Amino acid sequence: IIGGLIRDKETSTNSRVPLLGDIPGLGTLFRSKTTTTEKQNLMVFLRPTVLESRAAITESTRRKFENLYEVEIEGRDVSETIPELFNGNIP
Repeated sequence: IIGGLIRDKETSTNSRVPLLGDIPGLGTLFRSKTTTTEKQNLMVFLRPTVLESRAAITESTRRKFENLYEVEIEGRDVSETIPELFNGNIP
C-alpha cells in the first residue's frame, strides 16, 4: 500500500407521523431520529512491472484498458474486480 483516503459521512434523518408528530409533549411518541454513519476507504497500490521494449509497454497498456472497458460493459463494479485485473483473469 502506498497511500489512501478515508471518508466519513454521517446522515441524520427526522421522521414523524403527520399531525400527531406536531403535538407538543405527546408528539415525541410519534417522531423518530435516525443517524447513519458511512465510512469509505480508498487505497492506492503500486505493482511495478519491468517492460523492456516500447512494443511491450504499448501492448500491456492496451490490455489493461481493454480489461477495464470489459468490466464497465458487463456492469460490474471495478472495485470488485481488482484482484482479477491484477492477475489478468478477466473473463
